[in-house]
Amino acid sequence: MSVSNVYIFSADAKPKAGGVAEFTHQIAKAVHDLGRLGAVITSQQQNGALPYPVYAPSPPEWLSENVDTKALGKLRAAWMWGALLRRGGNLAWQQAWGRQPILFVTYLDALFGPPILRFCEQTGIRLWILFHGLEIMQLQDQYPELLARAHRRADRFVFNSEATRELYTQRTGRRPQPSTILHPSLDFDKLESLDPEPLPVEIPEGSVVFSSVCRLVERKGLHRAVQAFREAKAEGLLEDAVYMIAGKGPEKERLRRIAGDQDGRSIFFLGYVSEGQKKTLFTKSDGFLHPNYSCEESDFEGFGISLVEAAWFGCAVLGGKQGGVSEAIGGLPGCEVRTMENKPQAVAQIRRFLWQVIEEKCSNNRKVTQTNIQKKINNKNDISNMLK
Repeated sequence: MSVSNVYIFSADAKPKAGGVAEFTHQIAKAVHDLGRLGAVITSQQQNGALPYPVYAPSPPEWLSENVDTKALGKLRAAWMWGALLRRGGNLAWQQAWGRQPILFVTYLDALFGPPILRFCEQTGIRLWILFHGLEIMQLQDQYPELLARAHRRADRFVFNSEATRELYTQRTGRRPQPSTILHPSLDFDKLESLDPEPLPVEIPEGSVVFSSVCRLVERKGLHRAVQAFREAKAEGLLEDAVYMIAGKGPEKERLRRIAGDQDGRSIFFLGYVSEGQKKTLFTKSDGFLHPNYSCEESDFEGFGISLVEAAWFGCAVLGGKQGGVSEAIGGLPGCEVRTMENKPQAVAQIRRFLWQVIEEKCSNNRKVTQTNIQKKINNKNDISNMLK
């Protein structure tokens, strides 16, 4: 009989949006399905039911008021710490009685990291830590002792890609042992059953559609994609093409400036899109652009699940050869991975891809691609092997 002794901790969990929260959700579902999940422990207050047990303490009403004062913020933090410590006491009791609980931290940060490490050091509870990439760089630059302490204490290191594991060794000078690669996955059944929703912008009939769906930050390389699209459009090479960009982030105004007179004509900024709208966009898209790069080695793309999702829906995909993107889409039909570090070369690569899609030289056999993705990314099996 299996023992429900795995407790997942993350301050970045559902209902929060984003890649870390979604990955935490996938891991929790897989561990729960395997009969091993005790609970997800999170500071994220819940607004609906999840398919697994969650411990997310809700502060009393007077602490939940939407008033942002320094004193109230400290009281909220103190209350939350107290509630989480009570749960920690339950884990310590299990450890004392020989149940050997595992605390699986799916995002290590400077706020929760130190008390979690102290707790595991004092109780002897087994600690697993999942790394995504960028936080390794940030912690090593700002809190190197925290990362060194985590290295000494962790019983297992988990990485979202081989590239992230290599980054860890490169930045810290330490080899993580034992370590496991656990790629983010897709909820294949959910993707197929999801109802499409209309986009905020109507796509003109007969258009060749290019798209990007991501947080609008520099490492995604969308400024280069917008430049390449606009240049090709001005030269008359993309007469019936449109470029739809979904997502929010600090790069939005810069991207709009680069789009110039094509903003609202052939380049459209959709802002945040729901899962149903994202499905509509992917199913209508011919090509997906994600020309990520390292920003002179100051940023990192740990995996790139949006590229896999676009390929699943039949898009030809262009990704940057940096971080874990090659692991995400390398070898999939219709998917290209190119070096994007040099701006002129990157723009030329993107233009070449745009033209290939227009000429139908770069296409995606969706059925073959989906079969390959299902073989390539199956984190439930990987988690099952970790728990043996």
